[in-house]
Amino acid sequence: MESCIPCPSGTYNSNKGGSSYRQCYPCQSGTFNNKEGSSICYDCPIGFDCPMGSKDPVKIVYTKVESSIQPKIYSTESSEKITSIYIISASVSLLIVLILLFTFKKIRDKIKNADLYTEMHNHELLVPMIKKKNTIGGFFSLVFIIAAVVYIGSAIIEFSKSNIQESKVLVPLIILENESELLTANKIIVTSKIIGYGGECGVEGICNSQIFINITNLSGSLIEYNCTNYYGNICIVTIVCNNCALLGEATIFITTRELKSYASAIFVNITSDSSIPGEVSNINNELYSSEDYIFIGSEANEFYCIMIPSLFTSESSRWPSRLTGYHISNEKLNLKGSEALKTDLPVNAGFKIFIYMSKSSNGLYTQRLFKQNILILVSSIIGSVFGIMSFIGFFMELTEGLLLKFNKNQTKIKGLLSIISKRKEIGGINFGNNKEILNKK
Repeated sequence: MESCIPCPSGTYNSNKGGSSYRQCYPCQSGTFNNKEGSSICYDCPIGFDCPMGSKDPVKIVYTKVESSIQPKIYSTESSEKITSIYIISASVSLLIVLILLFTFKKIRDKIKNADLYTEMHNHELLVPMIKKKNTIGGFFSLVFIIAAVVYIGSAIIEFSKSNIQESKVLVPLIILENESELLTANKIIVTSKIIGYGGECGVEGICNSQIFINITNLSGSLIEYNCTNYYGNICIVTIVCNNCALLGEATIFITTRELKSYASAIFVNITSDSSIPGEVSNINNELYSSEDYIFIGSEANEFYCIMIPSLFTSESSRWPSRLTGYHISNEKLNLKGSEALKTDLPVNAGFKIFIYMSKSSNGLYTQRLFKQNILILVSSIIGSVFGIMSFIGFFMELTEGLLLKFNKNQTKIKGLLSIISKRKEIGGINFGNNKEILNKK
């Protein structure tokens, strides 16, 4: 060979005359090299990240925090705001109507026709009860109608927004299997992000021929593989299982035999559609190589999770019922595989990830049930409306009684004043006659 083959970007060799590509050492964490045949690596700029073997700095921050995202506990929609807006709007609208009714005399004279309290206008003892309508009864009847409309509307809003309660319970898996023959998830996605990867990984989503993926006890209508290289040193291997079911303890074994197949960190993200409509279950696990070491060698890096089958049912037509899926949680600590110093690359090869997905012996059963049905709602509305009617009728009767008493007192006062006035008038006439008689004498 007349000329040397330069070390690729992301690596360096400070010694001339290397005899193997394994003497092209990956740049240390915190450094990068975007040139071929370089003898040094460059410090990573502030604000960027450079994992081991970086070709270029990237604006990605890797934090050593494992995470879990689970379906939220269902909470009823708050109806306070809608109810408040409705009560204010309905009250103002009906109040305006009431003001307009009293503004026009012709309409005001006809208010008594709306009187619903015809049997409550008799206030005198030992007087025959006669059903009659009056203006006071008509006014309080309109007040009752306003209160009833506001209450009925509020009750319907509350029923439509806050009438669902959710219960969750762990049950033996056999119970769920009796409810649903096949517990599947619409999609289970397993993503392995290999940081500081030195190989090709994949081109246009197609995995390199030296990347091998083996799956056991994971059954689906379609299982797809995808390998993508990001920023030249991040290899993302994605496995998508459609209409997926675990037949037992499932495993995913990823082996890469590419040249420079090593890593400084591994992120494994597992996402499954849960049985809860529109919700997913997700965990993210991470392994980091020891300082000055990289993951390479025969022992696999192991990740563990437990898959809990779940079933969802709903009495409400707002959600589809009898949905199935999986909820994911961490089972035990992840284990690091083989590690080596960069200077040991010539005597190490291969990189492996082993993902264990254990199927739980218990299942999660979720139900969304009505707090009350339509019949109970109607019954409670009817009872409450009659209660409002009686309550307002009590004030109507009290008000009418006070007005009648006031009118009687006014009548008595007018009678007394009339008698006094007549007496004065009579007294004035007598005095005048006596005066005339005295003058004649």
